[in-house]
Amino acid sequence: MFPSTLDKDGSHGIAAMIPAAQRPRVQAGDIIGRAGNSGNSGAPHIHISAGPVVTDTDDGATGPLPFRGAFHRPHADDAPLDPSGWDAFDGSTLSPSLGNALIHPGMVRLGDITAGAAGQCVLHFVRSRRVVTALRDADGNLKLVVWDVGTDGAFARRGGISAGTASRLAMVEPRSDLLVTALRDGDGNLRLVSWRVDGQGNLTRCATATAGPVSRVSLATVQEGVVVVAVRDADGNLKLVAFQVASNGAFTRRGDASAGAIGDVVVTRSRRADGVVTAVLTGAGEVKVIAWTVSGNGSSVQRGGSAEAGAASRIAAAPRGTDDRWTVTAVRDSADNLRVIAWEVGDGGGTVTRRGTGVAGEVSELAITGARAGRHLDVAVRDSDGALRVTSWRLDGNGSTVERWGGGRAGSATNIAAAGSPDADHPYLVTSCSDSDGNLKLISWRADR
Repeated sequence: MFPSTLDKDGSHGIAAMIPAAQRPRVQAGDIIGRAGNSGNSGAPHIHISAGPVVTDTDDGATGPLPFRGAFHRPHADDAPLDPSGWDAFDGSTLSPSLGNALIHPGMVRLGDITAGAAGQCVLHFVRSRRVVTALRDADGNLKLVVWDVGTDGAFARRGGISAGTASRLAMVEPRSDLLVTALRDGDGNLRLVSWRVDGQGNLTRCATATAGPVSRVSLATVQEGVVVVAVRDADGNLKLVAFQVASNGAFTRRGDASAGAIGDVVVTRSRRADGVVTAVLTGAGEVKVIAWTVSGNGSSVQRGGSAEAGAASRIAAAPRGTDDRWTVTAVRDSADNLRVIAWEVGDGGGTVTRRGTGVAGEVSELAITGARAGRHLDVAVRDSDGALRVTSWRLDGNGSTVERWGGGRAGSATNIAAAGSPDADHPYLVTSCSDSDGNLKLISWRADR
């Protein structure tokens, strides 16, 4: 390693070589420099060199630097910075063969689009590059809009449709091109609605089912044609209800189960549990994760293992790994910081074991998506400055380490949501939010694998 000095002409020169015995050793995750704006600089940045490595016996060896969770592109000194054309390192290295390269941390912002006034919004990809937003509009009504997302991240609006008063929205896809929204209607009751999305992106309302009063709503697909809705009921308790959804969108209510008092709930699929996992904030404000087994047609919902963590005030969850080995929760902890926790679900859902935890800065809202391949996931938050921030995370092989890989940042945002594309060749992420004017804003991002 070499200390660097600035020559009179503004270029960097070598001041001295650090003797081999005194050279520091670094490993993955170590901080080797921070972006700064000193000297002849127009914006914060850091220089990283991959050139000849001079040793006591060999002054010609090359030293490629392995990178992950980042992008690169060639750049000439006199060329304008083009936001497109970034390539993921994807396990490759920074080496002299890349020439004068730019490096971008692991999330590249692609395209965005703005629509009308919006409150809460949820998203779901119905095809690899077609996403549906379900939102609460300026009049408090449910509105669904279909958007195509191009390979360059640009949005094109397709069909749209509206329904009645709605809050506490959730959305899943129990059958190909058939969506189900769950919500709290104008009377405070649970309402499920099924919707058909055709090949041109048009929406048709199919069927409706209703149940009793609720104050929190979450929804997950267990298997094709079976969904489970998890709610906070009129008594403040956790309740799960399974519905069978026919190919024409018709609902048949099947099994249900209840647990104790909760403040909030999210439910996510778990093939390991042969059903779902609920992540709740208990009546005491503690995090609790519970596995549930759901029979083939939803007629039986049985409680399995559970595990707990500390106090939190926000919670989101997503499955990760082969057969949903892990459920990963993102929470706003007692210090208002983001905490990402991996929970291992045992076969059949008999056990839930807490594994690794990653911690980041202060947040007031959060959303999580685990659509990308392998052990990666993405978290979107409203940070301490009130801005949208997206971060990538990765679990190690046994879930004991939850490691941050990179991210990106956008402007002022509330009502944050996120969804990932299932297209393995194009690992896109779409975030939605209400911007500083209260309008819906969609942003597409490309994440490294």
